[in-house]
Amino acid sequence: MEKWLLLHVPLTYDIKPIYARGKQLAYVDSQGTVPSFEEDSVRPGARFGRNTCVRYPVEGNFNRYEGTAMMWFKPDWASDYRDELGRILWDLRIEYGSVVPNDPSQRWAIVYPSLPPEDADSKPGRPPETLQRWRFCIATDRNRYIIGTQRHRPDRRSRQAVWGSQQSFPAGHWMHIAVSWTENEGVIFVNATEDARSELAEGLPWRPLPETMQLGAVSSWINAGPCGVIADFRIYERALGEAEIGRIAGLI
Repeated sequence: MEKWLLLHVPLTYDIKPIYARGKQLAYVDSQGTVPSFEEDSVRPGARFGRNTCVRYPVEGNFNRYEGTAMMWFKPDWASDYRDELGRILWDLRIEYGSVVPNDPSQRWAIVYPSLPPEDADSKPGRPPETLQRWRFCIATDRNRYIIGTQRHRPDRRSRQAVWGSQQSFPAGHWMHIAVSWTENEGVIFVNATEDARSELAEGLPWRPLPETMQLGAVSSWINAGPCGVIADFRIYERALGEAEIGRIAGLI
């Protein structure tokens, strides 16, 4: 399986890759904070807050036609935490594309959207079926909803995604998150067990890829960084299955 490895960032004591098929550059977004490094009784990792965003080159380190992205993640929040923010773990996007008309924003992303607070005055700008579930976004264009509302756009804009099942996890516990994709299908794995699989009816994005991918995010009105610890981030150029992911994660 290591022959299919494109990028490996252990996130033990720094943000640099120990292996990259393309460039090994790594840097913190100028608007974001630098992650801190820590080790519990299980594994070392990097702590990502609401505004921690670390970037890596896409060229040579990502295969748009087939692949797998995976990491260990220990959230500071439980699955039932309510704050109306999507926690972005990993993302490829045109830089600041979400505010550029007719430009795609998220391309490939792992997001966990929370429910709004019970005393919130407004409803979230997301469809209900995407909340409290791991979501693997594979965008073909911008949001299908008018920003800040649940009204559909009059023009045809869509955001393909694979929606996971409703998860139940406590704060402060490690979980392994992986996603894989082919030209026709996207899959989510939680702790090396398939959680959701979905056909990609519109296929994969055809527009040019951004120059960088990112771990974490700079906080916005609807999304924030992971708010937790990430370890052992990997990108493979092949869509791996349960057994292969389990062996890499040391779960089988």
